[in-house]
Amino acid sequence: MALRSKANSLPGLSVAGLLLLGVTPPMALAQSYSFEVRHQHWRKGAMGTLRISSEEMAFEEHGKKGKTDSRSWRYEEIQQLTVSPSELRILTYEDLKWKLGRDREYVFDRLPNDLAVETYSLWTSKLDQRFIAAVPAPEPAPEWKVGAKLDHGLSGTLGTLMIGKEQIVFDAGERDGSRSWRLIDIENISSSGPLDFTVTTAEKSGLFRGSGRQFHFQLQQPLKEDQYSALWRRVNRFKGLTFLDSATAEGEVR
Repeated sequence: MALRSKANSLPGLSVAGLLLLGVTPPMALAQSYSFEVRHQHWRKGAMGTLRISSEEMAFEEHGKKGKTDSRSWRYEEIQQLTVSPSELRILTYEDLKWKLGRDREYVFDRLPNDLAVETYSLWTSKLDQRFIAAVPAPEPAPEWKVGAKLDHGLSGTLGTLMIGKEQIVFDAGERDGSRSWRLIDIENISSSGPLDFTVTTAEKSGLFRGSGRQFHFQLQQPLKEDQYSALWRRVNRFKGLTFLDSATAEGEVR
């Protein structure tokens, strides 16, 4: 039986089963996109064109300074990519000496409404757990969902937590704070009781980009023990664990 515990019991996002298994759908590879966005920087930012393909991402700034500020990134050069309805962040491996060696991050805002939805499959297939989806991913017919509060220190965000066969989604509605995780990209889940649920991820955050971020939820309805145990087994099968309990061999959240 999977034990409920607030501490991690083990060390250490999909639109379709192909992505979950690491197979990139041909359509995701073939498509390319172009969006008008604003690059934030110390000169108050500038509008430009963000081009996204299966090989790289590039930003071409408009105006006289366009050639100077335009950049491109191959996917292997991206340490973490975070997209929310209002902002896109590209964390690179470049050092910023004037910030004591912190890795350089490029921030874009004024995003079109369809940017996150249209690029979701491509970024999931190319970046895996380096892609941080701060948006609710499409999950048809979740197996279990409940109202929940995502804690943020002394405050929190209300929304809906949904458990699917391939992913966990927290939908904050029109508020910022949504998240989507493929089960294969989750480090661990834990719980100290039926109204408590924590997802541990490899997301880098904070001043020094530390990894291993936890998302703690207060649930508005109980998560049953058999539901939690089945989900725990499903998550940890991706870590190489095997289980003798044939009754939960399929790892379904009932």
